[in-house]
Amino acid sequence: MASIDGKRLGRVIDLRNDEEMVKGRTNRTTAATDFYRSIAAEDILVNRPLLGDIDGLWVEVAAQAPPLPLFPQLAMLWSSKPLDEALSRALEDGDLALLYRCILASAPAEVGRAVDDVISTALKGEAVVFHCAKGKDRTGIVAALVESICGVPRAEIVDGYTVSGALLGGKDAPGAADEPQPPASGGVDWNRFRGSPAAAIEAALDWIDTVHGSPAAYLEACGVDAARQKALRDLLV
Repeated sequence: MASIDGKRLGRVIDLRNDEEMVKGRTNRTTAATDFYRSIAAEDILVNRPLLGDIDGLWVEVAAQAPPLPLFPQLAMLWSSKPLDEALSRALEDGDLALLYRCILASAPAEVGRAVDDVISTALKGEAVVFHCAKGKDRTGIVAALVESICGVPRAEIVDGYTVSGALLGGKDAPGAADEPQPPASGGVDWNRFRGSPAAAIEAALDWIDTVHGSPAAYLEACGVDAARQKALRDLLV
């Protein structure tokens, strides 16, 4: 039986989409393979893909990014390719801040399910783990929401997020993440979304406050009612 700090591991929440999960299975270390085999046997793994609705994400990119140039809009009459490329470049130019806002806007149901999984598991007195591909973007969004409803000060939430890049190292280390990237062609170059700058999570939380009033209100709109949020806050605070 898997455990963390003496607590039974009651839930593992995978925030990746199906394609990412398939790719991930081919690159697992021996330790990761053993871990996933153990949680499969205990039936504690759930999938909450925050990037599962790609069409919905692009709708939000089009809505939240600066107006597209006229050419892609006209060219769309003959082919969607110019529009697709223009939206890809708009998302890259908007950086992590735009990506996070678009995830929050396009995947409320999955965000709500992920946070509710955290609450359900915690109320059972069990440990919970949630992760995405790197552990800083979708994971950071869910962590920020959970911390917010538990009353963690905004500055502490932002500080906790900003250490993610340094902990990951490599291309996500602060210095490497600041290096200029060559322009991409075709689809989105996801390698451009590196590091964990404070401005990214601040933009996500600001969007929540502007559109919904607070993280608690956003989560209510996602299906996590106030009583559930209070139960977690009372348990952990």
